[in-house]
Amino acid sequence: MAQVPFFSGMAEARHWDVVWLCTRATVGDANIAFGAYVLAALFVKDWLWIAKPWRLSTLSIYLAVGLTITILFEYWATGAGQRWNYSGLMPDVPLLSIGALPLVQWVVIPILLIYTVKWMFLGWQISK
Repeated sequence: MAQVPFFSGMAEARHWDVVWLCTRATVGDANIAFGAYVLAALFVKDWLWIAKPWRLSTLSIYLAVGLTITILFEYWATGAGQRWNYSGLMPDVPLLSIGALPLVQWVVIPILLIYTVKWMFLGWQISK
């Protein structure tokens, strides 16, 4: 919802239309994060890699998969898919011709997410 001003027409749209659109986008982002986690887990052959000391390669795969999917989807959604347009406030990634905020979001939130999950899992393990 914090990104609404960065997308054309969102600020003027009906509230519940924006809530529905943002909810669908959140579910999509969660699926990207899950898919990236699964691919990283398959790479290291360990479903619980998040709770162990991380190798740079595992974390790199996790982030690269998420960023790649995000870049491809944003490129499609703002082009051929005609799903949305950016407002003049959206910072641009020149070489990719997509908005910077979706990419920044995909780096910041998943890193916070995996640190939180790791902390929750280790805390649960210690208390057992």
